[in-house]
Amino acid sequence: MKPLRVGILGAGGIAARHAAAIAAHPEAATLVACCGRDPDKAAAFAAQHGGRAYADRERMLDEAALDILIVALPPFAHSDEVESAARRGIHLLLEKPIALDGDHADRMVAAAEAAGITTQVGFMGRFGTAVERWTELADAGATGRPGLYSARFHCNALHAPWWRERQKSGGQMVEQLIHMIDLARYFLGDPATVYARTATFFHRGVERYDSDDLSAMLLGYDDGRAGLKLHRVPPPGACAHGGADGPACGSPPLGCSGLVRDDPAQPAVPDQGLRPLGPDPARRRAQGGKRWSGPSGHAGPQERR
Repeated sequence: MKPLRVGILGAGGIAARHAAAIAAHPEAATLVACCGRDPDKAAAFAAQHGGRAYADRERMLDEAALDILIVALPPFAHSDEVESAARRGIHLLLEKPIALDGDHADRMVAAAEAAGITTQVGFMGRFGTAVERWTELADAGATGRPGLYSARFHCNALHAPWWRERQKSGGQMVEQLIHMIDLARYFLGDPATVYARTATFFHRGVERYDSDDLSAMLLGYDDGRAGLKLHRVPPPGACAHGGADGPACGSPPLGCSGLVRDDPAQPAVPDQGLRPLGPDPARRRAQGGKRWSGPSGHAGPQERR
């Protein structure tokens, strides 16, 4: 079988990680094209990773004879690339979240299904060593039935400027905690009930930072099973694996040790934790709590049911 011809839409850090993965498996795939809105950046990406550089997506899809398109764009930059690739019969690997509203996501799914192409969302947690081992044991009947799913996600603070803005990223729950949600669905299935709280707590004074940086979610199942997920973004520089703009860290089961500094000269920021607002509705309103009323309600500290 010939290596699959792969194109990448996007020329940033995540695109580079996909390019490195392709290069590590030359028997399976070859990077033949990349596309970025900045011609110089796309050209530099191609010079480093291979393939032909494009600044026009449609031209790349027409000329590069792709088997697979990897969509490595920030959430706000997703448009009609799925529909465009699907019309040409090109299979897709998309970075999550695939869209920032349900209608957009539904259009993507409909286009892919109508074209009969294969699609995959970048939920790499499903392919982690621990998850694959559990799946092997479960398939062999060597485990009990999962009844409780508990996950935590701690990471560093600021990331890219677009990531800090809820309108562009969808918020931390949508942009990163989605990995933990995916694993809950993978192990337990879709829950019957969901309760969640999010807030912008640690970065209230950071300019243009309105993404949630603190959240908790409780999943309930009709048969009594439960899932609990906690997420926290500490203040800038508090994570052992990155500074204010350093790489993101995961936490169990992805492997982050949490809020620990490698440099003893700089003390860790105290863990302020998740503080309940209490039963008083007036107090809750004063602290910014409000009901969430729909799938695209991503504004401000929230209570979600």
